[in-house]
Amino acid sequence: MPNPLPIALTASLALFAAGCSVSQRDLSVPIRDSHGMAALAQSPALDVQNFRGVVHVRVESGVTQPIVQARAINASQHANSPDWVAADLVQDQGRPVLRVLSVPSSGASDAVYLSIVLPGCSGVRVRNAGGEVILTNVSGAVQVENGGPDAPGGRVVVTTAHNLVDHLALETTSGDIALTMGAYSAGDISAQAPRGVTFHSKIAGASRVQHQGWRWSGVLNHGSSPMTLKTGEGKVTIIAGD
Repeated sequence: MPNPLPIALTASLALFAAGCSVSQRDLSVPIRDSHGMAALAQSPALDVQNFRGVVHVRVESGVTQPIVQARAINASQHANSPDWVAADLVQDQGRPVLRVLSVPSSGASDAVYLSIVLPGCSGVRVRNAGGEVILTNVSGAVQVENGGPDAPGGRVVVTTAHNLVDHLALETTSGDIALTMGAYSAGDISAQAPRGVTFHSKIAGASRVQHQGWRWSGVLNHGSSPMTLKTGEGKVTIIAGD
């Protein structure tokens, strides 16, 4: 999936992370627009790389331009400026892409809570570690990589009323994965979860279903786009049509 970035603008912020102990005030992140893409940023692709922490993304119809908010978690040395978090609106093959990058300046302890609100979305990619990733009302191709060799993952939750028909890949080294999408979503689904896979479709069941141990696969609504969901520790829940 192409890298994403939306519109230039600064957002005032006041975030809260449920279940997280936060030792500093919220910090707004300006969105740089060096390519003049702001006018095209109503439905950008989004590309997020968060070294460690929590990522929340949601699409809201009442929002007119992207908003990026960031908060360092237990990193008191960064109390005045979000200089380790950057947001850029760029062009990728003529499309606007909002890229949000969080790289710690003083070590792996600089976990960051990111909140990104978009007026629309043409695809999402998130790379994260050490916390949950929650995507709400997104559309287009969706890719989440949570965790890695040196850091645990966290739960991954994707909830959208849109019908997902493009490539989808949700993976975490540890934590549950929950995918809820429109009833007419379509794809070739493959899921792996040590604690089991649950599938439910409101309109029609999956065809060509195979279920062996902690692996499950099936074709939803005659779709052909790959949809993969994989957790190293946890369960997978897939719902098409709530």
